[in-house]
Amino acid sequence: MRLIDNLYTILHEPLQESIAEGTTYRFGIGMLPNSIIYKAHFPDRPITPGACHVGMVKELAERLCGSSLEVSQIRNLKFIVPLLPVGPSGDTEVSAAITVKEIGETSVTVAANIHDSNTVYSQMSLTLSFVAK
Repeated sequence: MRLIDNLYTILHEPLQESIAEGTTYRFGIGMLPNSIIYKAHFPDRPITPGACHVGMVKELAERLCGSSLEVSQIRNLKFIVPLLPVGPSGDTEVSAAITVKEIGETSVTVAANIHDSNTVYSQMSLTLSFVAK
């Protein structure tokens, strides 16, 4: 299942023609509190599953690269604070910052975090392989 439009929506995304190593791209993300994922994880106190943090970054990286990707290596992954579908002030918006570390022939390596203005929810470093069409 694609997470975009099922768990989150993109509120704003960077405008770019191509990606460049060393550049950080920022996305505004709106979490969807009525997502079926929150009904299963956990109905009485919903939190965004860790695998969904990784999935969101993968899907956003696909938008940057203009290509399908699959996670081939997780080099570093930290879940710092649970990401709730609705924040303490009623907000559902967070940001994803994705820094392109290396672009290879078969993969791209990124460092990313999901955060809002006060809190970093997760940090990760991923190698994503290009999927042949």
